Amino acid sequence: MADGSFYAQTKYPKARYISAIAFDAASGKMTFLNKHYTGGADPCFVEANDTIAVTANYSGGSMTVFSILKDGSLGPCSFIYQGNVEKGGRAPQNVAHIHTARFMPDGHILATDFSADQLLLYKREGDKVIPQGVAGRLLAGSAPRHIEHSAGWRYVYVMSELAGTVTVFSNKAGKLTRIQTIASDSVGGRGGADIHMSPDGRYIYASNRLKADGISIFKVNTMNGKLKKAGYQLTVFIRVTLLLHPTESICFAHVVTAIPSKYTSEIRIQACLHCSQLLLISKSPSA
Repeated sequence: MADGSFYAQTKYPKARYISAIAFDAASGKMTFLNKHYTGGADPCFVEANDTIAVTANYSGGSMTVFSILKDGSLGPCSFIYQGNVEKGGRAPQNVAHIHTARFMPDGHILATDFSADQLLLYKREGDKVIPQGVAGRLLAGSAPRHIEHSAGWRYVYVMSELAGTVTVFSNKAGKLTRIQTIASDSVGGRGGADIHMSPDGRYIYASNRLKADGISIFKVNTMNGKLKKAGYQLTVFIRVTLLLHPTESICFAHVVTAIPSKYTSEIRIQACLHCSQLLLISKSPSA
């Protein structure tokens, strides 16, 4: 990790802040710079570039924009954009939620509009963010949660929480066309969580929780972006996050132990990206 600043959101307890932290790669030292109120409850995702940082605030149903100052610290909130709700939606889609906001290389931001089953598009112009409307729509009741993409964002992959599906879109300048919806959760757990692509672009991994917790493994057709289910690896009590190590082909699923709930654990999984098999699972309590 190079020198610079990184940005962290605080969700639990309900502090509702984004913090700027300076990092010195040589010493490993981290220095707190400042923090700002996100303006929305339960911030759960943060994304940043050289000029702005954005948070997705789940319970607040909003996306908040902050300018980044020359020293890497954060300016105060400059924009708050609210998510949408479809009329007659059932809980948890009866109130607005935004779960993720991702920067695209063409200057756009793509955000998951959880309760309206759609993806919202915003345009970045310096430290300004301008709404561009709906980029793409998912099937009703999907509840889009996290976003992954192929190289160059030619294809966009969206993990949905309630439907437990991965939706594949083709992307042309921020206009998304749905080309496939494929099941990740096949047992009705309604707990679709995270999604990531392998570094070589050949596999998609999607995590499922609440029932038959585990990781779906999809093989990517690199010609058309579509997915084919290659396997499913059961784990234990997946909480939220799945990460793929870019060099060692390792994925990490953070989980919460059943008793007592205040303790967390980590599952470390060795994945073979060539045969799609997960080779090693080990569980160790966190400090």
